[in-house]
Amino acid sequence: MAQKGLSHDVMEAAAPFTDLQNCLARKTIPQLRRLAANLHLNGTSKLRKNELIGVIRNDLLRPERLEAVLYGLEEPEWILFQKCAAADAYPLKTAAQGMEGILPFLGYLQAFQHENRQLYVVPKDVRAIYQELATASFLARKKRDNLIHSYAMAAVNLYGVIRQDDLITSFNSQNSKKLAEAELFPTLLRHIASMCGYVLWEEYLVHHGFEENEFRDVADLLTRIGSKPRYIPPKPEFLKYADIDYYEETAATLLMEQYLRRDMGLSHE
Repeated sequence: MAQKGLSHDVMEAAAPFTDLQNCLARKTIPQLRRLAANLHLNGTSKLRKNELIGVIRNDLLRPERLEAVLYGLEEPEWILFQKCAAADAYPLKTAAQGMEGILPFLGYLQAFQHENRQLYVVPKDVRAIYQELATASFLARKKRDNLIHSYAMAAVNLYGVIRQDDLITSFNSQNSKKLAEAELFPTLLRHIASMCGYVLWEEYLVHHGFEENEFRDVADLLTRIGSKPRYIPPKPEFLKYADIDYYEETAATLLMEQYLRRDMGLSHE
């Protein structure tokens, strides 16, 4: 389920809608049809609005649908959803926090204003399903999923390209609970479906930027890497690279920053 470009479907309400049907009713028919397409719901193109809302609602309230969406969440979205699901209304610290992404797009979260504060609410029928899902085993699986995804993100941000079996080797060298291909592959696919930042190319996991010229630069990078040994930082440092904006500060990067700011006149931002 693609997540890019979903933020402009998010609307704010003056008061919370406490069930999913009312959340969906706020959307226009084109927005509902787009949502149905993202959910891969067939036979909805000629439905009236109320019928379309009913089909979408029934799909979104399937426990397996909610579970799949939650598995695909990045860590900040996952933390936000847990906080919102545990409260009647959860205040946003900043206006932008949580406003983009799959949860508001689906109606699993909705924003509204109350006494000059911006709040988030998880509809009561969604909360009921999540409370059934949120067992210790599910939370443990989600934590494991997040860890595997973080390793994948860190690898493509640091290296650009890595063989899947090399990713498994790196993971297993730093974690006691070992990872196998049978667990790695479906985890990667869940996040790739959400356009997370990496894609599969042959036996490699590669940064999504290589898609721009149909992966022609992957072969060039692999040639340049050759047989050089891969730098594998300690686990705490390695996982910092899961953040696309992270880089290690060295004497060289500080000199580069000085050059860009002093000679090129760029601001810190």
